Amino acid sequence: GALVKKLQLDVIPYYVRTDRGLFYDNYETDSDEILSYMNRCDTVPASEAPTLLDFENFFAANLKKAHRIIHITADSGLSMEYERACEAARNFENVTVVNSGALSSATGVLVLSAYLMSLQVQNADYIVGILDRIKGDIHASFMVAQTETMMKRGMIKEWVHRLLHTLYLRPCVAIKNGRIKLDRFFIGN
Repeated sequence: GALVKKLQLDVIPYYVRTDRGLFYDNYETDSDEILSYMNRCDTVPASEAPTLLDFENFFAANLKKAHRIIHITADSGLSMEYERACEAARNFENVTVVNSGALSSATGVLVLSAYLMSLQVQNADYIVGILDRIKGDIHASFMVAQTETMMKRGMIKEWVHRLLHTLYLRPCVAIKNGRIKLDRFFIGN
């Protein structure tokens, strides 16, 4: 949040769908509220990519501030973001969409790389070429403190959840070939 504001980067929010409605992620709800909701309710919120219209409006607004836009999306195998952004970009001459092949923090590394190259007045085609080359070298994984959410989403079986909880094992997940995979395990809190 703070770095995005400081660097004046524009972000199009995902939606978070709950049984109480549809909310803009990081604007109308945040991770603490989502975790609190999940602890109170039996349902798991769903994450939804912005719509085609959302992307068209986002690109149109940002092209008033910049000559070229490089939009970096989450992995195309995990979300409709890349597909929708590409479809919207076809309506504009100066929008290029890059599939990060990752989620959150690894995508953020690509965004910062693109930002730093733009400060060096590199052209958009050069920046996109470099991003395509380096994205395979950027890896991020996430330690999951509570496996109940993974169980509710059908990522692991209930007996696996109970076993991990009993042994104080914390799984680490990573994105591989467009899928979230268990990567390794850690013991303790």
